[in-house]
Amino acid sequence: MNPDLVIVEFDETYCQVESYLDEENEVLSILTSLSLDHTEELGSTLSLIASSYCLNFARESKLLCCKLDDDTKKVVFDLTKDNDSSFYEVDSYFSPHYNEKGNLVFSYRPFKELEIASEYLFYVEDACLAIEASKILSDKFPLKKEKIEEALLNLIDIDEGKRIKENIYLFSCSNLEAFTLLSKSFSIISKGNPFHIIVSLHSDKNLSSILPLLAINTSFITFTYASSLCRDEIGYSLYLDDFPYVKDPIEAVKQIKSKYPDDIIIVCGCREIVELMENEAKRR
Repeated sequence: MNPDLVIVEFDETYCQVESYLDEENEVLSILTSLSLDHTEELGSTLSLIASSYCLNFARESKLLCCKLDDDTKKVVFDLTKDNDSSFYEVDSYFSPHYNEKGNLVFSYRPFKELEIASEYLFYVEDACLAIEASKILSDKFPLKKEKIEEALLNLIDIDEGKRIKENIYLFSCSNLEAFTLLSKSFSIISKGNPFHIIVSLHSDKNLSSILPLLAINTSFITFTYASSLCRDEIGYSLYLDDFPYVKDPIEAVKQIKSKYPDDIIIVCGCREIVELMENEAKRR
């Protein structure tokens, strides 16, 4: 089998890209996000984490990078240059608005009026990386705007953002970057109505960094427990003076619904809590 294009996902496990490739393969590595997560393995600053990731990128290749602060971008740029590779940074999108279907429409040079099948702003970040990647690879894989438009409408993983009832929304967020992007969409989800957040996090997640992103948007936050991989009540102990803990996520939803039947509920965090809530919705 000799495919024209292969997409390989790498994470903090330090897999070497080159071990999967032949010498003649052209490589485009994409750094999709960077946040203070997995700090024990990768480093305690964004620059150190970026350096750890850059060690995995193939030599004499191309690197497309998400938006970074100036200091971190310089580190990535210098490491890319030392690797005899080319550095690219995703551009900014502009003119975001909603069409009659409620989907987000935005522009990204040189394309105008691009649509994604979602109302959530954080998906535009992924769309921009995908568009920029297609531009970088256009010599080998030329795409017309019509094909890009078609691909963007199929870009969204519906498990990442789903409404299971009229006012209950589920979001799987695995790192700080995902929570940052989710927090940007709270106003869109709630449409100005009061909303509550129920969150369950794996024990290795950086709660001290994630919680401010949630608390800046609402004071109604409930901690819960979705699986043995997650924080229990002790794991949230530093914050229980401000926010309650309810061990059973289903019970947490019931308690909020009994007091605030018309409010929005956003259930987010680990994938286990999303699966648990989906299964409960199907059961009913």
